Amino acid sequence: MSSAAISSSRFRLPNRRESTVEDLYFNGERYHLSYSSLHGKVWEVFISGPRAGTDLYAICCTAATLISPTQMTGLLETVKLQLLLG
Repeated sequence: MSSAAISSSRFRLPNRRESTVEDLYFNGERYHLSYSSLHGKVWEVFISGPRAGTDLYAICCTAATLISPTQMTGLLETVKLQLLLG
């Protein structure tokens, strides 16, 4: 992966933007998902696991923390392309 493909500047989101909140169920556990979109594209993601203080809760929060900035910098598209190309 070349460093030229990665932008270090983040897209600045407006203070007010549309957000969607959903509860998802998997293996009998409830997950809380919230995401913000602008012009039809998801920019910001928050995920809460089934029980605060558990490892699974921490993994969900960490995953969302990694998704949002990589989406804002364009790195997420680069990572997806690298995964597809092997």
